[in-house]
Amino acid sequence: MAKLYKGSNALRNKKYKYIILSAVMILLSAAIWSITAVYFYKNGILNFTYILCSSLTTGFAAVITHISKRQIKIIHSGITGEKAAKQLVRCLSDDYRIITNARITYNGKTSETDMIVVGTNGVFIIEVKNHNQEITGNAQSHNWTQFKTGRGGGKYSKQFYNPIKQVSTHIYRLANILRKSGFNIWVQGIVYFSNPTAQVSVENMPEDIPIITANRGGLKKLAEYITAFNSGKTLSAKDINEMVKIIK
Repeated sequence: MAKLYKGSNALRNKKYKYIILSAVMILLSAAIWSITAVYFYKNGILNFTYILCSSLTTGFAAVITHISKRQIKIIHSGITGEKAAKQLVRCLSDDYRIITNARITYNGKTSETDMIVVGTNGVFIIEVKNHNQEITGNAQSHNWTQFKTGRGGGKYSKQFYNPIKQVSTHIYRLANILRKSGFNIWVQGIVYFSNPTAQVSVENMPEDIPIITANRGGLKKLAEYITAFNSGKTLSAKDINEMVKIIK
C-alpha cells in the first residue's frame, strides 16, 4: 500500500476563515438591529442613523455570506483530492508516495495541486475534479461546460477552467522545481473526475494527458495507468524520498 503525505491544511484553514467571517458579520448585523430595537422601545421613535447602519451591515453580511458559500464550495472541490488519494493508496504498492494539497512555487507563481504521486517509474500530477453529470469541452479551450439538472427538474449550465490547461501549468512548475534540484525527469499529468455521475466528452484530446472518470472503474484504471507508465528512468528509494521532501 502506498504511503500518504498530507500537504498543508491551507484549504481547510481558508474554509474556516470564510465560515468565521460570515458568522461574525451575521452576529454584528443582529447586534446592531438589537440596539435599534432597544432604542425604539425606550424612546418610541425611530433613529434613522441606527436603521441605516443596521441595513448597511445586513447588506454587507449578505454579500460576505454569499461569497463565502461560493468559496467554500470551491474549497470542497479541492479537498476532494484528499478523498481520492485515500482510496488510491490501497491500489498502489508501497513503492509509491502520494502527496495531497501540495503548494509548489516557481518563478514567484504558485500552484495548489490536488495530488502528486512519486514512484520508482516516475512522477505524476493528478488534477482531481468532483464535477457531476454532463461535462463537455475542447482540450484547447479556456473553459469547459458542466450541464446539470436541478432538484426541480430545471436544466442549467456553468463553466469551469479547463483542467488539462490547469494540470499542464502544474507540470511546468513542478518539472522545473525538480530540475533545479538535480532531477531531470518527465512529470506526467492526469485529470481524474472522481464523481461517479460525471459523463465527460472532450474534443481534440491530447495524447499525453489522459482523462479518467470514476464511473468506468476509474480508480483501478488510474492505478493501472500509473503503474504501467514508463518515464524512461527508474527512481531509487533515496530519489523518491528526496523528491517528497522537495514537494512537501
